[in-house]
Amino acid sequence: MTSSFPIRCGAAVPSPTLRERRHARTRLALRDALLRRLSTHPLSAVFVKELSLEAGICEATFFNYFRRKEELLDYFGRLFDLEIAARAQATGLANAGLGYIDFLFDFAGRCIEEQPGAFVEYFATRLRPMSSAEQTLDEVALTAAERWLAFPELREAWNLEEVSLTDQLSRALLRAEQLGELEIGTDHEATTLALVNTLFGIPLRLGSPELAQVRQQYRRQLQLLMGGLSPRPLAL
Repeated sequence: MTSSFPIRCGAAVPSPTLRERRHARTRLALRDALLRRLSTHPLSAVFVKELSLEAGICEATFFNYFRRKEELLDYFGRLFDLEIAARAQATGLANAGLGYIDFLFDFAGRCIEEQPGAFVEYFATRLRPMSSAEQTLDEVALTAAERWLAFPELREAWNLEEVSLTDQLSRALLRAEQLGELEIGTDHEATTLALVNTLFGIPLRLGSPELAQVRQQYRRQLQLLMGGLSPRPLAL
């Protein structure tokens, strides 16, 4: 049987070095600067020089932390993906099937309503094909210092492996079948693709005013999608 999300082992308080904490603080400061800029500007109108100034570093130093602004956007997304998995575990849903999907869409919807610009940009990158250059880039794992400073009160985030939203949905579907919530033989690949397109695509199709109602749109689409697969409707 395929395992669910890895269960944390004690979640001991991290003890990063001073250098590790400084490095993490700068990366998180750049993340925060990006979020502020994306609240009023598209990514195409956000510049490394501005982000560096807001984070208190020189422009050249930016490239010691990220190779380009798109990688910084991906960093924001990786932290978001980790937060969803950690919060699901904190609420006792780590081993849930359809309940996990309910939670993921609801939590994502709440975050989108708070930071629409950032999530529209992040989700757009998730839907487009990766360039050959992006495919060859090595992704550096989130450090203990980054996890601790980003989520000081969310202990579950300190030790969980990084799992993309796509893989989180795929695993939840498998658990749903194992729990009897879906018919045996459900096409996991096609259903995961449909869920991913719903998660990432709905915010991109909505205009700015309508993003305030993104959770309602998610609910409608999920009920249409999952209604034919599940004996019960999803209750976002």
